[in-house]
Amino acid sequence: MNYFCTITLLLVFLSNLTESSTICPQGFNATTQYNKVHTCWKYIPAELDQAAADAECLKNNGAALVMINSCTTTHALQHYLSERGVSRIWIGLTCNETAVKSSCYWSDGRSTSSIQADPGYNEFAPGSPNVTVGKCISYEESSRHWISTNCGVNMTFVCEVPETSNDTCIYNYNHNCYFPSTNRLTFGDAQKSCAQNCGNLVSIHSELENRYVASLFSEPGTIKIGGVAPSKNTVIWSDYSNTVFNNLHTFNNGNCLFMDVNTDDSTDGLWYADNCSRASWYVCKRPNNSKCPDT
Repeated sequence: MNYFCTITLLLVFLSNLTESSTICPQGFNATTQYNKVHTCWKYIPAELDQAAADAECLKNNGAALVMINSCTTTHALQHYLSERGVSRIWIGLTCNETAVKSSCYWSDGRSTSSIQADPGYNEFAPGSPNVTVGKCISYEESSRHWISTNCGVNMTFVCEVPETSNDTCIYNYNHNCYFPSTNRLTFGDAQKSCAQNCGNLVSIHSELENRYVASLFSEPGTIKIGGVAPSKNTVIWSDYSNTVFNNLHTFNNGNCLFMDVNTDDSTDGLWYADNCSRASWYVCKRPNNSKCPDT
């Protein structure tokens, strides 16, 4: 382990002594001992190819294959796997070009050049990435290396979700409660329904949250989300939160945002703008432990 990683781990340990407690979904383990950015992990012993492993993670509280964004995460993962006697797993990384590390993307859509908590950090094995071997990346516990691997190889894997806080709601993700509904309502009526439960139509702020929202429905369909788009590059959320993620691909006959779910094709999870009077399923969202304002 290099000097920078050693100092980082010490600082993380000290900072964790004062951080407030949070929780992980049932079946997941908190990685707070070493990992500065708190996440929850779940080891899945089934041996699957990478695509099937990612799909299995999604069934587990909307999780994704584990991502490694710093030496502290690497240290925590090595310890986590060693305790379970696991030598190699799939991670949520795929590459598009040989020897071009910036062509590799994590499950949350960010490249290895932009996700790093430690500037310039990576653990590619010598000769990786190499797409002639495979576009998918596995992690080897003994060497801590990221290794180019044929995506069809079967191996075990670790799923990852963010930590959250306690609440009585059923769908609890990253300190927010989500309320999916298969009632078909217009945008205005759906927003009124959400407001009655202290929330708003869902705002979505990352690729991982987008995956989670889509996973709340088991059947193919179209859901309404809480955004209005005056243009393709502008999204205004019903909860007035900032726009930091935009998955809008198509304008139809209006400005209210919809998302296709469980389509099993390239449109799955994409947003499109359509008429606000169109009735559809929807999702409400509120911060954990929030209370309705007095009326």
